[in-house]
Amino acid sequence: MLMRSPQAIRFDIFQATGCTASVGIGHNILLAKLATRQAKPNGQYHLTAAAAPAYLATMTVDRLPGVGWKLGRKLKVRSCDLMPSSRRTRLALDAYRLNIDERASPSAQEMGIATCGDLLPLSKEQLGQHFGKKVGETMWHYVRGTDERPLTTFKVRCTLRRGVSLARHLRPGVHVFVSVHPPCSNANRWASM
Repeated sequence: MLMRSPQAIRFDIFQATGCTASVGIGHNILLAKLATRQAKPNGQYHLTAAAAPAYLATMTVDRLPGVGWKLGRKLKVRSCDLMPSSRRTRLALDAYRLNIDERASPSAQEMGIATCGDLLPLSKEQLGQHFGKKVGETMWHYVRGTDERPLTTFKVRCTLRRGVSLARHLRPGVHVFVSVHPPCSNANRWASM
């Protein structure tokens, strides 16, 4: 099978929809997703398997898929339990110097796990014990750049979305119905693509 270039795919998307597209290339779903984030807006990026360890080591944990605000905060706060005692002692001394009670203020402990590289020395069991078995195992794999999820090439489309900035394209109060109506009338055409 002859593969098309990312530039050709992006060009075809723009011709068919008028929308720009970003392309991320990686040897698994995780790396392709991270490469796509790096490619935005309207670009392309190839995250190779050889470059992934260095890229991930410096990347903040909250940029991993599935790590939202809540889990990111949990990682930072609970990280003190996972650290070697010498590092915990340094953090306690830093908190003391700043006149912060580290037991009363979780923000004093937010100097813990910040990057994926900080998670590398931890075992699956340690991560599972603190964040749950499934999340811990997923995090362990992600910081190493591994992702065993199968790639599905066809998915039934459940929603259709096209964003248009009305403030940028319209004069205040003029032609709102006319401008909103054409994208709505094209929804059937886009859905059949």
